[in-house]
Amino acid sequence: MRALFALALLVATPAFAETPKEKDIRKLLAMTGAGAMGAQVMHQMIEPFKKAMPNVPPSFWAEFAAEMKPDELVEKLVPVYDKHLSAQELKDIIKFYESPSGKKLLAAQPAIMQDSSVVGQEWGREIGERVMKKLKEKGLDKK
Repeated sequence: MRALFALALLVATPAFAETPKEKDIRKLLAMTGAGAMGAQVMHQMIEPFKKAMPNVPPSFWAEFAAEMKPDELVEKLVPVYDKHLSAQELKDIIKFYESPSGKKLLAAQPAIMQDSSVVGQEWGREIGERVMKKLKEKGLDKK
C-alpha cells in the first residue's frame, strides 16, 4: 500500500511541479501585467457585442466580465513563452524590466496599449475605406 502511494506521488508530482523556467515565465507575465492587459482587451472586445445587441441587459455583460479570469490567460501563455524563449533569455528580459528603463516601459505600457488600440482602429477604418474606394473604382462594388 505504501509503495503504491509513493509511486502515485512520484507520477503525479511532475504535473504539479513548477520548473524554474516556468516560475520565471510567470514572474515576467506578472511584471508585464499580461493578465490585466488580457482583461483590458477582453473588455474592448465586449463593446462591439454590446452595440450589436442593445437588448441584452447591462447586468449580463457585467456578469460575463466577472466570469473572465485573467489568470486563465496567463496559464495559457506559459507554454507559448516556454516555446519561444530560453531560460537565459527570460532571465535577461526580467533583468531589463527590473531596470529603470524597464520599469518606465512597464508603467507606460497600459497607456501605450490603449493609444495603440485607437490607432489600430483608425487604421482599420482607413483600410476599409480604401477597399471600398478601390472596389468602386473597378466597378466591383455592386452585387
